[in-house]
Amino acid sequence: MELLSTGVIVMMIVVGSVTALIGLICVLYYCCVLRYKTYRGLVSLMGKNVVITGASSGIGKATALDLARRGAKVILACRNEKKTSEVIKEIREAVENADVVDYHLDLASLKSVRSFAEKIKQDVTKLDLLINNAGIGEQGKTEDGFDLMFGVNHFGPFLLTNLLLDLLIRSAPSRIINLSSLAHRFSPEFDFTEEVKDGVRYPHLASYPISKMAVNLFTHELSRRLTNTQVSVCSVHPGIVYTGGIDKVLTRGGCCRKLFMPFFRSIMRSPEAGAQCVIHCAIDESVRELSGSYFVDCQVGKESTKASDEELAKQLWDVSCTATGLV
Repeated sequence: MELLSTGVIVMMIVVGSVTALIGLICVLYYCCVLRYKTYRGLVSLMGKNVVITGASSGIGKATALDLARRGAKVILACRNEKKTSEVIKEIREAVENADVVDYHLDLASLKSVRSFAEKIKQDVTKLDLLINNAGIGEQGKTEDGFDLMFGVNHFGPFLLTNLLLDLLIRSAPSRIINLSSLAHRFSPEFDFTEEVKDGVRYPHLASYPISKMAVNLFTHELSRRLTNTQVSVCSVHPGIVYTGGIDKVLTRGGCCRKLFMPFFRSIMRSPEAGAQCVIHCAIDESVRELSGSYFVDCQVGKESTKASDEELAKQLWDVSCTATGLV
């Protein structure tokens, strides 16, 4: 009887400990992932011109809708023209007299980036806000032979931003927002060796975390170069968001993976939630004084120490200039 009682007590302790641990994990998950700040500023953007890359779905689409509601002219810079036209229709149905247009842009092609930038400079006399939202987590390579993730997440936006920089400076005060990720903390060391391996140029720059670390480094270096221009730049971690990219991965896995779609939707932020910090950085006046910062949940967040390494950022800048043909 005494042994039984001891066994029961031990079992109760184990069950209690496991329950407490699960409860703690749930609380931490809610605080770190599901809970988010909503930007509530009632700021009009009438007369402002905005470019958002990758706005045919997810965070970019949600951001475009919000900025259109504030009266901005929103240019959707996207690769999939059919999806983009559907988004424009949705926005116009939701916002009376919405000024929203689409320009074709494929960040996996430096030729497309240059063509897009030229069209913008021809058609737009000022640019108040550039949001480098588009990103990818898929494997492959770009038209120019770069790793697909590094090419789309960094080389493409790097070239685009630099080609539009004169217009942004002339339009100052203006802003640049670069979409980063918590994943930058898991970046391996940078190896800028310029070689071709398995058909990929700069083969060591080939992972999602390293591409997002590049976003943060680019943001810091660009901020330093834009000192005294009234052009502010920041990077944003939008949270763990359920986007079209996750849908792609799951649908390619057949029926079994599709069954997990409702589960992932329930444990991740919606695109509208993920857009809140982007909107904050696009609009809130306090952000102008925080150029170069990394934002999480509408406030300055803590990034990896490596992300603010000035020498590494300069080295990445030089390599990016060489890779993209920027002179």
